[in-house]
Amino acid sequence: MVDLTSALTVASSVGLSVPTAVWLTKKFVSHRLSKDLEAYKDKLNRDRDEWQAALRERVESALGTKSAERDYEFSARKRLYTAIGPLRFQLVLACRDYSNRIKRHASKPFPTEIDGYYGCSFLYRILRPFAVSDLIERQMAYADFSVDPGAVAVLRFRRASFEAWTGGGVVLDHPDADWHTQAQHVFSDKLRCASNTLIMNDGRDRIAYANEFQSFAGNSENRDRLHPFPRLLKAFTFAAKPILWIRMVCFGLLCNDYVRAEGPKIGFHQPDFLVKDLLQTCPDP
Repeated sequence: MVDLTSALTVASSVGLSVPTAVWLTKKFVSHRLSKDLEAYKDKLNRDRDEWQAALRERVESALGTKSAERDYEFSARKRLYTAIGPLRFQLVLACRDYSNRIKRHASKPFPTEIDGYYGCSFLYRILRPFAVSDLIERQMAYADFSVDPGAVAVLRFRRASFEAWTGGGVVLDHPDADWHTQAQHVFSDKLRCASNTLIMNDGRDRIAYANEFQSFAGNSENRDRLHPFPRLLKAFTFAAKPILWIRMVCFGLLCNDYVRAEGPKIGFHQPDFLVKDLLQTCPDP
């Protein structure tokens, strides 16, 4: 900005009167200020336009990313529900049926040989949750289940269920535990083989109905595929096979907890599973 005193000095030196010099100087300064102000306004406008353009780009990018994520998640959920939605419902039913059977068996046990109706029904209820969870696991290989924690819960349930029937943590170092033969536990691969007998294919994989399993188990030629369950359930009592009863109760607790977690979403409400009362039916100290 031009200094006012310097402008007056210059104006006086060229013979202008002081009032005229003052007027000319003010005009000069005003003109210069106006130019500087316009330049500053132009800079502000350019900065504002650049800032708005950058902000608009960031917002559009964020919205585009969010929209893409939302579209992907919707598509993934659709694939997931199409693949395993009905099976998850079947798993809730299978878990409910088994846990209820264990509670009833504790209060009123019947012979569990699979030659009889009750024993065959008992084995069907044992194997059905494993068969359904197996089908779910197969289908989940083709879908992104990270969008639904409930799908991951199925895998955790399946892993814990195998531990209940095959692992050592459940029996708390019981002195009668025999890990060399399947006297009161099941080898993992044998459990898979037995539960896979419930998986049928008539154009698509599905779980066998109870009457279909009864026909299958009633044929003595099929018993090897169910090994070792026919032998485990033969002459089963709480006193004779306490470790097996512990495993049954543990699996019942897992099934009951799964129904309590997933059931309310579809209108199922499962009562408590009283583990202590169920184990006390067994005289083993």
